[in-house]
Amino acid sequence: AVLIVAVAVRTGSTPLLGLLWALVAAGSCVGLPVWFVARGAAGGQWDTHHVRGRKDRLLPLSVAVASIVGGLAVLRFGGAPRQLVALVLAMLFFLVLVTAITQLWKISIHAAVSAGTVAILITTFGPWWWLGIGAVAAVSWSSYELGDHTPAQLAAGAALGAATVGGMYAILV
Repeated sequence: AVLIVAVAVRTGSTPLLGLLWALVAAGSCVGLPVWFVARGAAGGQWDTHHVRGRKDRLLPLSVAVASIVGGLAVLRFGGAPRQLVALVLAMLFFLVLVTAITQLWKISIHAAVSAGTVAILITTFGPWWWLGIGAVAAVSWSSYELGDHTPAQLAAGAALGAATVGGMYAILV
């Protein structure tokens, strides 16, 4: 959500308009999907908000895809900044891809999101954001220590996030 706000404010015609676009994008890309997962976890539909069961991930990921498509339509047809639309498109592409992969293998979505975020920060704000690789390592180490993912799942997630989200964003902007 913070990445969405940063890109929207930086690329909006005014900071206030950027914040309004950020509300649309963050609400559809983060807000609604997180609310849906938290509600399902609280109701016992999933083990935790992490949705550790690979087979359990299809419904929340599908809801996230639908939410992002709706938000993307508002952004695109409402005249949001091109960079923000590119960010949301890259996120959507990644989410569709990871939804398919997670049906076969438990790739690390946390590692993927953190690596994709760093790639977009580098593209948008400059090379100092390469220091964000430390955050990717910390997120990955945490997932490993919690027993949620193997090193292969973490490495594949980080590579997929950086390549798809970062690569697609760089191409679109």
